[in-house]
Amino acid sequence: RVSCLNLPVLHVRVVTVLYATNKYIAEECHTVNKDFTACKADDPNPRACLTQGQRVVSCVRSLLARIDKSCGKQLTSYSKCLESNNYKYQHCRKEEAELAKCSPLPSSS
Repeated sequence: RVSCLNLPVLHVRVVTVLYATNKYIAEECHTVNKDFTACKADDPNPRACLTQGQRVVSCVRSLLARIDKSCGKQLTSYSKCLESNNYKYQHCRKEEAELAKCSPLPSSS
């Protein structure tokens, strides 16, 4: 289990899943990330941006849950490939393409 996100992902570390899905997170959660970043730039007090931070976590959780539900095997395969190849994307293009074929993912450029 990916403990901090409460998502079932088979035998893969959280950091690896986030690395594997970063471009989808960036696209899907762009607005809430932008709001959070703007808040942090305006106020250095960590408590000032808790609401915006919670929105980011909620967005990422929702996206990862959709990916895991429809594409769990592909996500696990891609994540494991990245982890075993020192996070070098070029060594995992086949697994990346298989993950990209899954329907709940936003179209990426």
